[in-house]
Amino acid sequence: MGKEQLKSKIEEQRAVYQALKAGNDGTVRYKEFQNGEWGTDDENYTNRLRLAYYLLYCHIEDEEAVSFLFGEELKDREQNSFQGIGSTLKTLTHLIRKYNGDGKYAGLLERAKNANFDCACGYNPDGQIRTLRLFKDILEACFEVTADHTEAAAGLWNWAKAGEVYAFYVEMLGKYGACQILAVDGKSICYVLLDYLEDELPGKDILEGLQPYHRESFRYHHQMIKTGIENTPVPRDYRYIDQCGLKSSPVWDSYSWKWPTGEDYYYEERWKSFDETARSAYKKYINSGDFVSVHGRMFRKNTGGLRDEGWLRDNLEDPLRHWDGNEFIPEAAYRSARKCYKNTKKLLTEAMSRAADRKEIEEIIRRYTQSFNKLNDRYEEFIETEEREDIFMAMQRLYEECILQGEYGQADENAVPVTLSEVWNVMDEVRENW
Repeated sequence: MGKEQLKSKIEEQRAVYQALKAGNDGTVRYKEFQNGEWGTDDENYTNRLRLAYYLLYCHIEDEEAVSFLFGEELKDREQNSFQGIGSTLKTLTHLIRKYNGDGKYAGLLERAKNANFDCACGYNPDGQIRTLRLFKDILEACFEVTADHTEAAAGLWNWAKAGEVYAFYVEMLGKYGACQILAVDGKSICYVLLDYLEDELPGKDILEGLQPYHRESFRYHHQMIKTGIENTPVPRDYRYIDQCGLKSSPVWDSYSWKWPTGEDYYYEERWKSFDETARSAYKKYINSGDFVSVHGRMFRKNTGGLRDEGWLRDNLEDPLRHWDGNEFIPEAAYRSARKCYKNTKKLLTEAMSRAADRKEIEEIIRRYTQSFNKLNDRYEEFIETEEREDIFMAMQRLYEECILQGEYGQADENAVPVTLSEVWNVMDEVRENW
């Protein structure tokens, strides 16, 4: 299926839209039916999703159609036995907000928030559509094709090229950051984060003078942030600036499943907020057994590194802490994920203290991954590309702290019962639909 055929698939919804305008809403109106073990369901859910995407993609400005579809979708959210939020409601929310300047639809949006338990926990009337999920849904729901056809949709999206510089808004800091694409192949992209964090977008005239951004926080020392990511479309909210000469060699030292959103800037800026004396003390004593005061708190050295028994454990040590308050992640899912992480850390620490074998370590990793399978099923498949990376990176931290540095006290991967790549393999075998 080529680009033109994909476009024609979207255009097929024109007939549905015209029928709706002519008063024939039978294919998109809420139509209840009993779906076996799933209980009460809506026969026209997918039709409504396709039409919502048509309105979005083709930039159809039709308040009447949007408000009608929104109302019908609410009936499904309120009556559906499976509850859920769904891409249809998220897309229609995005569309209806442009007509809500005077609060005209505030009541309707509030009704959506209270439609069911899942909506109460995870629906955000002010939320934004996530590019990667939208891309996946258009292919699967509207085009009825699989990921094998993703390449054919290239013309519908912007795909990165080596040398290009993109700016993106870092919500955590209220500033713009930037990155440069170093290399692109069929499956991956290598980018380097640039030393730019300002209130305004960067101009073309400064690109040649921009340098790579470096990590200096905690154990890092002048480390460039060069990352490999999946070759997915450039996010819609990214701003293309221009092309310039490559800032570094296209060899990454870490891999991610998402485009940068600014976490690295945030962590470095937070580090800089500590007073200079405290930061120097931390660096000086990082390999000692002494106590160190950082930002008014005492840290000490143990087999897992520097720890503060209160603040550090509950904040810096939680790699999933940014899930808390995330509009796309139910609060209950975050709490369960945090508990899973802490329990897994305890199990791995205990296992390594008695020199557990490979089989036992792998079983703990399987249980960790299965826990997220269950969470994903329970909370409407909330785990997308970004969350998948977070789950893998949380396991990497567990590996480094509990396995690699645990009983052995040093980063010697040849001495441990399982390597990091083998950990990834176990997780890939176990994970389902994320």
